[in-house]
Amino acid sequence: MLIDVVKIHDKFSFEIKLNYKLDEDLKTNFYEVNTYLFLPKNLDINRQTYSKSDFYSDLKTYIRLKTPEFCLKNIIQKEKSPFENLKKASLNIAKNASKENFNDFEYHLKMFCSITKKSIKLSLNHINKNFNSTNNKFLIDSFFEDISNILARFRELEQIINIPTIKDKNFKIYKYGDEFLSNVVEIAMFDFIKLIGKKHYADFSNLKKNGLDFVRREIDYRKSQNMDTIPDPLGTNEGLLYHRAELKKMMDNKLFLNTTATKDGYVAEQLIFSTAAGLAMLFATLVAFISKAKYGSLSMQFFFILIVSYMLKDRIKELLRLYFNNKIKHVFFDFKTKIFNDNKQVIGISKESFDFVKAKNIRAKILKFRRQSHNFIKPKELIREKIIVHRKQIKIFSNKFNNNYYDYNFSGITDITRFNIEKFIRKMDNPSKKIYVLDENDFHKIKANRVYHLNMIIQSKFNNKSFYNKFRIILNRDGIKKIEQIPLTL
Repeated sequence: MLIDVVKIHDKFSFEIKLNYKLDEDLKTNFYEVNTYLFLPKNLDINRQTYSKSDFYSDLKTYIRLKTPEFCLKNIIQKEKSPFENLKKASLNIAKNASKENFNDFEYHLKMFCSITKKSIKLSLNHINKNFNSTNNKFLIDSFFEDISNILARFRELEQIINIPTIKDKNFKIYKYGDEFLSNVVEIAMFDFIKLIGKKHYADFSNLKKNGLDFVRREIDYRKSQNMDTIPDPLGTNEGLLYHRAELKKMMDNKLFLNTTATKDGYVAEQLIFSTAAGLAMLFATLVAFISKAKYGSLSMQFFFILIVSYMLKDRIKELLRLYFNNKIKHVFFDFKTKIFNDNKQVIGISKESFDFVKAKNIRAKILKFRRQSHNFIKPKELIREKIIVHRKQIKIFSNKFNNNYYDYNFSGITDITRFNIEKFIRKMDNPSKKIYVLDENDFHKIKANRVYHLNMIIQSKFNNKSFYNKFRIILNRDGIKKIEQIPLTL
């Protein structure tokens, strides 16, 4: 299954994260993802009110390498670990502060930070899943110990690279990494405290104290280093959030892949338009030849026939263009995106298209899944819904991918799509209504929330296997309220 997560990104957008895992035995890995979005008719979203350009302006896509996964302790202990790679790069830059050595140092620094962040998240998930086991104490003690060791070993590197031969702007990259890790650990400790609080752990008070003490030490450390990300209990903290976002972009940028998008089928489209123009011209020319032979070149009949044929020529050309365009739109996509590595080599190609479709043109299996969990939906109600289909095809060239990413075990590519729904809420009713409820001897008014359901079915294909997932996006004029995953009966 390609889907990693579907979640709310912000008030007016949701995020779909897909993982394309590489099969190294295949020269080309081919993936297909079809997303069906079923919209209530009263939202008034249709071909006339919501165009392709509207859809693509609401869509935002990021393609990045899947962060390598490590156990926390293996980040610094394992041979050829992220820390050993970074330490080696630090020693090289200390010996020779060349541009090549600095680029290598920056790459391993950012990879170390990204991997540590991912590993902390994995560790928290592991604690959460195994909390009722007998290993609770061991898992929690290891969590604290491993994070402490990672921070300590990372900060020891300052003694290697804080030397006169390394430029200040290059040394700042290391300090930014230090600040990033400190913030990651602070957020993780709060997440840890919330997690064990929900589990009603017997030793919660002591663990909470340990977690808060860890946070205080990191804040004090950032203050001592004159870092910008210091939380202010009485302030707006807009600066804190801004700098955290900038640090995240800086540390993650080695994972993001460069892309260039072009219109798909452009040459075929131009040939078709030329063919349509040619056929229309053929019609006009034949009419001119026939009328000239019958009425002569200086007759009024010939004059009027030429005018009418010219008028019809333009209409025939447009009708043929529309006809051919409808025939090929299922063959070609709207856009073709090339995916590049840091060496500007193409390692993959992504194609995508958007269209409104009718229920009768959708596979019966998709419609069956749409009706599941809503037994009251009848075929007529389903027909009234407006259905958007977003098709995506991805090719990843395994040999080119593996030839360029060998320092770390990149198992594939992550495709993050964010979709904004603000255009969908323009014609919604007020987000709440008054209803009446009974009390003991009378009745009174209360507020009830008015919501709409967008049903989404995602079909993903890989190696001739199809996977299906259904989600319900619950929203109103105030934005997205929640996203539910609906179990499917295959």
